Amino acid sequence: MQINQLKPLQTMASPSDKHATAGTGTGQSKDASELERRYRQLLESHQQLQEDYDRLVTQKERMVQREKMASIGMLADGIAQEINNPIGFIRSNLETLQDYVERIKQGLQDHKAAIDRLASTSPTAAQTRLLEALEQRFSELQMEFIAKDSVASIEESLVGIRRVEGIIDNLRDFSRADSGERTLTDINEIIDGTLSLVWNQIKFACNVRKVYGDLPQIYAIGGQLRQVFVNVIMNAVQAFDQDDNTLEIHTRFENDMVIIEFADNGPGIPAEIVDKIFDPFFSTKEIIGGSGMGLYISHGVISSHRGEILVSSEPGKGARFTIKLPTDIRGAER
Repeated sequence: MQINQLKPLQTMASPSDKHATAGTGTGQSKDASELERRYRQLLESHQQLQEDYDRLVTQKERMVQREKMASIGMLADGIAQEINNPIGFIRSNLETLQDYVERIKQGLQDHKAAIDRLASTSPTAAQTRLLEALEQRFSELQMEFIAKDSVASIEESLVGIRRVEGIIDNLRDFSRADSGERTLTDINEIIDGTLSLVWNQIKFACNVRKVYGDLPQIYAIGGQLRQVFVNVIMNAVQAFDQDDNTLEIHTRFENDMVIIEFADNGPGIPAEIVDKIFDPFFSTKEIIGGSGMGLYISHGVISSHRGEILVSSEPGKGARFTIKLPTDIRGAER
C-alpha cells in the first residue's frame, strides 16, 4: 500500500506579478522560499512515514508467518513424538525376534546335521523309515526356507523402521526452525534430510540427481535452511508439466562460500515475473496451491544468514535457484 503521494510544489507568476514593484517582489520571494522550505520538510516527513509504514507491513507479515510456522512446528513435533514412541518398541521387538529366529535357524541346522549323521550309520529299517518321515516333514513345512526368509524379512523390517526414525528426526529438525540456535551444520546432510521429508511428494514427479561437493560445515540454523530447501524443491516439482522431469542438486565450496544449486528442466519462469518471485504473496499457483510466501520467506532466511538466493530461468528450459552461504554467520542478525 502506498501513502498518497505529495504533488510537486509549483509557483507561477501571474501577468500582474511581472509589473509588481521591487519591494513587493522581494516579499513574495521570501514567502515562496519559506513555502518551498516547508514543502521540502513535509516531503521528507512523508517519505520517512512511507518507509516506516513499509517496514511495519513487512514486520507484520513476518510475525504472522512466524506464528504460522510456530504452530506447524508444534504440530510436527507432536506428531513426531507420537510416532516415535510406538516405533521404538516395534524396533526393540523386531530386534528381539531377529535374535530368536537366528537361534531357531541354528537349531534347525543342527537338527538336520544330526539326522544326516544318523542316516549314515546303517540305521535299522524302523529308524530309516523314521528318518525319511522326518525329512519329508521338513520338506513339506519348508523349514529351511522359512528360517532363511524370516531372518531376511526381519532385516528388511528393521531397515524400514530406521527409515521412519530418520524421517522423525528430520521432522523434528524442521519443527525447530525458529529455535534461533546457530550450530555447525552439514549442508549435504540437510539436503538429504529434506529430500527424505518430501520424498513421498516428489518420487513420482521427477528424477532427482545429486552431485555433492566436499563442503565445510557452516554455522547456521539447520531447521530454517531445511524450510528453504523444501520451498525451492516443491516450487520446482509443482511447476513440472511433462513426464520426463529432472531435478539436479549441486553443492560446492567456492570463494569461501557454500553454494547450493537446484536446477530443473521444467517450463521455466516467464521473464516478466522473474523479478517478482521473491515478493510477498506473489504466486502463479491456484489459491489452494500456495500463499505466495514460500520464496519470500526463503529470501528472508538466506538474507538473515548473510547469504543470497538468486534465480535464473529461460522459458521452456527450466529454472535454476542458486543459494550462497558464508561459513560463519554467528554475528549476523537473526
